[in-house]
Order: sequence, then C-alpha cells, then structure tokens
Amino acid sequence: MIQLVDILAAGVTDSAGEVVANGSVAFYGVGTSTLVTVYQDNESSTPHSNPADLDAAGRLIAWADQGLKLVISDEDGAVVRTIDGVGLSDSDISAANTNTISGDGLVEVDGDLNVNVDDETIEIEDNQLRVKDNGISADKFSDAGMSGRPGHTWNIGLINATTNAADDSIKLTSMTGATLSATNQAHLLIQSTTVGSLLSFDLTSDVSIDLTGAHFAYGGTGNQTDVKLRWIVINDSGTLKHAITVQENLRFIANTNSSTTATSVTTRAKVLTKTSLSAGTWPCAEIGWFYANFNDTGDVWTVQSGVGDLNIGHPIQSSITNWEAYTPTGSWTANTPVYTGFWRLVGDTLECKIRITAAGSVDASNLTLDIPPRFVIDTAKLTGSTSLLEVVGDGQVVDVSGDSHPCQVNYHDTNSVIVSVWNAASTYARYTTVTNLIPMTWASGDFALVRIAVPVVGYSVVS
Repeated sequence: MIQLVDILAAGVTDSAGEVVANGSVAFYGVGTSTLVTVYQDNESSTPHSNPADLDAAGRLIAWADQGLKLVISDEDGAVVRTIDGVGLSDSDISAANTNTISGDGLVEVDGDLNVNVDDETIEIEDNQLRVKDNGISADKFSDAGMSGRPGHTWNIGLINATTNAADDSIKLTSMTGATLSATNQAHLLIQSTTVGSLLSFDLTSDVSIDLTGAHFAYGGTGNQTDVKLRWIVINDSGTLKHAITVQENLRFIANTNSSTTATSVTTRAKVLTKTSLSAGTWPCAEIGWFYANFNDTGDVWTVQSGVGDLNIGHPIQSSITNWEAYTPTGSWTANTPVYTGFWRLVGDTLECKIRITAAGSVDASNLTLDIPPRFVIDTAKLTGSTSLLEVVGDGQVVDVSGDSHPCQVNYHDTNSVIVSVWNAASTYARYTTVTNLIPMTWASGDFALVRIAVPVVGYSVVS
C-alpha cells in the first residue's frame, strides 16, 4: 500500500524547532541503515533520489510502501535530526482504487471526490495546508467532479461557428470552448417524458447548427440587428436532440412544429432542429441564448461574439419592449397614401399605433391595415375571430375640412384589422366599415389614427 510521508509534506524542523531549509533527507528501513526507495507519486512510477532535497520550507512530497527511518541534514550536509519509525499516515490511498486527474490534484476514490496532495496543487504555508493559486482548473473540476454524476447541468458554452459563411452557425461546446469529448463531458438535466421526473444526459461531442435559410418570420421584413435566438434541448423519448427557436418559455415541442430544413423554418412557431423529431410532442428546455444579425437577402445570419452576445441560461428582461417604428401596409394604395406606425410587445400582446394619410382619392374598398409582417394574430386567444365580431382597437377618422369621427377596429384576418365608424343614420345605429365614401369622401390630407392590441403566436407573458 502506497502512503504519503506526512511529516515531510508538512516541512521538517531540526531539534531546536527551526525549519531545515534547503536541506536533505535520507530514507532507511525502520531501525536499519539499509537505504529504501521512496517515490514522487502515489503510483510508484518515479523514485526519489536518496538522499532527496528539501525545499526552502523544509518540505518534500514523498510516497512510501513501508515504515521509514529519516535522517535529516541541513544544507551544509550536517545531520540535524533522525526520526525512526515513521509509519502509516492518514493520507493512505490505494493506488489501484484511484482515478487521478493528472496535474490538478483531484482524485475519485470509491465514488467520492477528494483532493490529491501533490506539489502541483497543494502547498503548506504558515503550517497550513492549502490549494495553490490556479491549482484546480475549471475543466478538470468538471472532469473529476461531474462526469458520470446525473442531475447536473454543467460545462456548457455557446460559441459562434462557420459552416459556409463567416459566423453563420452556432455551436454548443464546453464552458471553456474546449471540444466536448468522453473526458470533457457536458451534462444536462431536463424533464422526462414521465410526469414528475427528470432525465440526465451526457454530451461527449460538440453540436453545431447552421442558421442559413431559416428566417423565423423575419423574411421580407428587411435586415435585422441583434435578433435574440435560443438554443433548446429536447427529450425525444430518451434521446437528446437540439434546436434553435425565437420563442420564449417553450416547455414542449411537437414534431409538426419542427424542421431540419432551414428554408422551411418561416414562422415563429417553427423550430430548426439538428436532427428530426419522432412523431409526438416532447419536453424541452432552453439552455442558452445569443444574438445574431439577419440579412434579408438569402436569409443569412451572423452570430455575434461580443460581450453579452453568447449566454447560458435564460435572458432576464422586461415583458414590455420599447416602441419600434415600422411602415405599415393596407388595402388602400391609390395615389400612394402615406402609412406610418409603431409597435411594441406587452407579453403575448402586440400593440400598434398606425396612421394613414390620403394623398388624393383612395381605393373604393374597405380600409384594412396590416400588422408588422413577422407577427401572426393568435385566434385561439380571441373570443370571436370572425370579421367585425372581435374588437381589437379604436381611433379617429379625420376630415381635414370638417369633422372627426370616432372609429372602431376589429379583427379581419390573422395579419390585418379592419376599420369601422359609427353609423347613426341607420334604423338601428351600428358600425359601418370605412370606405372611400365613408364617413366622408376621402381627399388629400384626410387621415385615420388607430391603436390596436392583439394576441400573437409564439409569445408568452414573461420572456
């Protein structure tokens, strides 16, 4: 059985109690003058010289497989102390039962994580045993302490990667950026398909997903800066799978809302998966998020790599976004009316403020206004999703040469709303849709101001 010679690891003193700095120690069998071999490591692979040199603190890391007599000499070679009968210590470990993480002082003994006393990791200062600065590194701690231990999310990082164009991909790797492997594993814990239980997965290789071709409903909206994308992991009947989404707070994903073909990912509800999902609905969890710039020409993404651009965990943010300007479209195009607008999100609700100003006569049709093209109205959250039944806003229609008229805004279809005004002239007063002749004959300078609030697909109250 190999054993640490504790008295040397702590630093030896002479008979007066002074540290034997830069001295030496000779090793003999107990009660004899026969030299014996001691070792620099607990695997008996590298023997010490005999005698061996002490450091400036009178220390030496030495391992022995028998009792010893120690003869201590000062730096001039004079014997200052003899210690006979040095026996077994409390630091004994079985070399055959030890898995050493080389150089970083961590060992696993019978399933427990212990500190291995070695001169690369441990030092003694002021008679206290302590870990050296940088003695235990993060990646080695992951290897020794987490490998094979279920129930941890550990050693995970995101970095930008290149598949065809620069930084067009996102890669899941270790927290230091070192490639994941059997000896540098990551660990994930997500919901099992069994209610009330969790399932642990070990990752032994990096995973990259090319974003090119997917647009998540940003296609046709122009170039975008700092779009927030999210990496989710999916428990597909016990197999770990990976995906990218723009949706917040996903807990389950159906295979029908996923695709491995980037060009098929054209809505917020769709996720881009690395590998195909089996038929069914599977539990998932968000493990990280990142920012990417979107080029509307070719649906090309550039993953950003500045401070704060690549993150593990969930983003902390308000559920209310800032107002953003956009150029609405609508059913009237004659004489090029001017459309202006702003939008923001309040949880799962899209709020818009829209103005249309006539530049002459307008189309002989009902006035409908489009919401920003990346959004889709969630009819599952409407009480009456047929035209004129669900009220989603209000506003004013203004005749610049006369009166202003209160208006009501109703759901029209999943991408637009329709505008109506109060018709008091009918037998039973009601709202009538705005046309080129209602509530007045539209002419240059006349305008409508509306505000709307509609639930939209793919958003939740807290992001």
